[in-house]
Amino acid sequence: MGQCLSKDSVPKAVRVAATAEAPAAPQQAAVPSEQKDPAVPEPAAAACQVVGKTDLDGAYQGSCGPLCEIERRQHLLDLNILYTEPERRFDDITKLCAMVFKVPIALVSLVDQQVQWFKAVQGLDTDNTPRNMSFCAWTLLPAYPEALVVQDAHRDARFKDNPLVVGPPYIRFYAGCPLVCSNGMRLGSLCIIDREPRTFEAESCNMLANMAEMVIREIEKEKALEEHKRQQQRNSQPDKQQHLLRAFDAFGEAIMLVDASSESWNVVFANEAWETLVGHRRNLPGTQTPFWDIFELPGNNSTGRHAEEYADAIAKQQNFELLVTYPAQNSNGANTSSTGLRYATATFRCAANTGLDQHMPLIGIPNFLPSTAEGGNGFYFVSINEVESQSSSRFTSASDISPTILSPKQQAARKPARLPSFSLIQKDEPFADIKLGPLLGKGAFGRVFRGTWNGKLVAVKVIEYSQEQMDDGCLLEGILSEQVQHPNVVSSTVT
Repeated sequence: MGQCLSKDSVPKAVRVAATAEAPAAPQQAAVPSEQKDPAVPEPAAAACQVVGKTDLDGAYQGSCGPLCEIERRQHLLDLNILYTEPERRFDDITKLCAMVFKVPIALVSLVDQQVQWFKAVQGLDTDNTPRNMSFCAWTLLPAYPEALVVQDAHRDARFKDNPLVVGPPYIRFYAGCPLVCSNGMRLGSLCIIDREPRTFEAESCNMLANMAEMVIREIEKEKALEEHKRQQQRNSQPDKQQHLLRAFDAFGEAIMLVDASSESWNVVFANEAWETLVGHRRNLPGTQTPFWDIFELPGNNSTGRHAEEYADAIAKQQNFELLVTYPAQNSNGANTSSTGLRYATATFRCAANTGLDQHMPLIGIPNFLPSTAEGGNGFYFVSINEVESQSSSRFTSASDISPTILSPKQQAARKPARLPSFSLIQKDEPFADIKLGPLLGKGAFGRVFRGTWNGKLVAVKVIEYSQEQMDDGCLLEGILSEQVQHPNVVSSTVT
């Protein structure tokens, strides 16, 4: 087990790198719920509380419920998302999952008391199944959120007797990431399913977790807007309840998914906020628009000038940022080059090893999944944010930064050298020889990440503590790890 503390965020750090696998997170006991909603569709079989076994009559029982089941289901009801009509914003994400991961089935599954109901579904002709047959219900159980990956259901004791495995739709492969609300409650999962067994890399699982985050933001968006309006009416600072929601800006962020492995950087997905900001109509998943048909770098022929830098960053799965321009909308809402240009930052985050942004909760990646290391599939999540202030020094040291909107004549006269258009985003990695990857799990004293150390695949444990916590067990664990001697463990260092 490897461990280290970020020297930038805590006063001391202890490091150990190892090849040992991280332990699985513990599961919680069942607490049955007595609530019942008459509007809930009744399945043929009722939900049960025995984990992955059959009862005395041979009936499959499925997973148990989490300790917080009553509170979790009440929060699900409060969001007013259950049993609503299909919506494109969710359908687009499941279509995207089916296309990117090349699977026949993709679902946004919400786990209710007796059924799992599908807000969006690709590849099935039903919108619900009994909860006791649900794979997604298992994502509610770990103490800390983590993905569930079943590479061959026939060889998994939890699912080999599941009616959805031995009968239609004959599930063999399943990967699902929990839908984690801002208050920590889990509603269900975004999942992909295949009828054939298959392997699933850690980087692909991380990408699926990012897509699950897009789903939960769409679910919580209306609630976030209501809270924002209430605060504006009170004309006050965010109250103690604001921690229940991600930062308000996150819900309105313009996001797209770009396939940067292609020369034209095809846009394979964009959300509603992106369409509103850019004024460019979104394509249906499966159809693609080149990024460079929508955006340009400031100055003439500046795209080619950074081509080698782009290619190097993408090959190394590094995050980077561009300053781009795009046509401003006219009074009718149409894009036209005669109206002028808008400046925006395009922040590229590698979908294989990075979270959607800093507001996204950490989702554990199973430690048995293989890693593709560098050279992944080239998908990047890209957020677009307008440059609004003339006084910003983020992109130039010059005092006369361009306004957000320039006329074509002003744009032609502007010196592009004053507006650097490409910059790498440096990760906060405390040690140069250790590269952190997806989260594996979380324990009492820290988090365990998949990582590489001098080119070798390792587990890295990060323990965070402050001066006020110096007597806690986390500090003791770090000190004791300095004395660990093992062929697969690198000696700890204190910094």
